[in-house]
Amino acid sequence: MFSDLWIKSTAANLINAFDGYPLIFTEESYRTPIMSSSDVRSSFDAAAKAFLEIADNLDTSQFDIVALGKFNIRDLLGHTGRALSTIENYMLPAAQSSSQITAADYFAALWKPAGTEERRLRDENIYERGKSEALRFGQDIRQALHTLAERITALVRSAA
Repeated sequence: MFSDLWIKSTAANLINAFDGYPLIFTEESYRTPIMSSSDVRSSFDAAAKAFLEIADNLDTSQFDIVALGKFNIRDLLGHTGRALSTIENYMLPAAQSSSQITAADYFAALWKPAGTEERRLRDENIYERGKSEALRFGQDIRQALHTLAERITALVRSAA
């Protein structure tokens, strides 16, 4: 499937995109930006490129292999593509409103304790949205992801 060297180098590229930035947040880090806007854009671009590299190295015969819980490879590609399109939805002027939730509110709404019915339903909804997005991307999911990533990274780069 993938060579150990390729997996390690791709992981290293993802990690290096955030090199020097703490992954554990303190009360102080919430008040002080830990990354400049330029660093955020560069890191986002590097992460998108690493994701596309992974997608490009998959053989289409692997797309139906179960990879994570109920997700198969195609579903995971759709799930990640949905994450990209969600960024676009939040950044477009039409999405701007006084009722837009903050990142903290979003994660608080997402958090459901393990083993609860709420968590099971949340996980099922996440799975279904990823699967639906993969189907929406069609037969050439990799090309669709490239087109989407080009659009989103350009949008992120242009953000003030």
